[in-house]
Amino acid sequence: MPFLFCRPETFITPLNSTEVQHAVAQVLETQTKTLFFNATTYYGKIDATEFRVSSGNSKLLDFGNPKVKGIIQSENPTKITLYYGLPVVVLCFFLIFPLTFVPAAFLSEQMVINGVDREPEFWERLLFAVMGTVVPGIIFFFNVIVPLMNTRSSLKRALKIKAIQKDSNI
Repeated sequence: MPFLFCRPETFITPLNSTEVQHAVAQVLETQTKTLFFNATTYYGKIDATEFRVSSGNSKLLDFGNPKVKGIIQSENPTKITLYYGLPVVVLCFFLIFPLTFVPAAFLSEQMVINGVDREPEFWERLLFAVMGTVVPGIIFFFNVIVPLMNTRSSLKRALKIKAIQKDSNI
């Protein structure tokens, strides 16, 4: 599964590979609830040396959910590499807004503002451009980045993983 904007991290865990598979299976069974609604549900699959976890509200719309792929590299100590993936379709959808609003804000000669057809002032152009970028950015952050961070922290907590310290001699 190739990821766009892939950022791998390697960790060490005290668990062996079967315990890692069991811990990931427990994460996949987890459902977070807020009042009466399912807030987070984890989907995925587990193989012998790798696992994939996706968080979202719908398994049907999995292409829009952030994904985490983990590869068990070695035993004693067990090394796990986690790859984080952003949903490309959702990212492209939210890029449409800035690519549309920013040029329209600064290249249009006339706009209807408060029912008057006139040339907008600079602050009005800037407000139009910012609204076309900030609002979709906030929606993208809360629908994609926050679930990805929650999935990452759930896996780190379940697998009891620690970051590998870099050698200072290299």
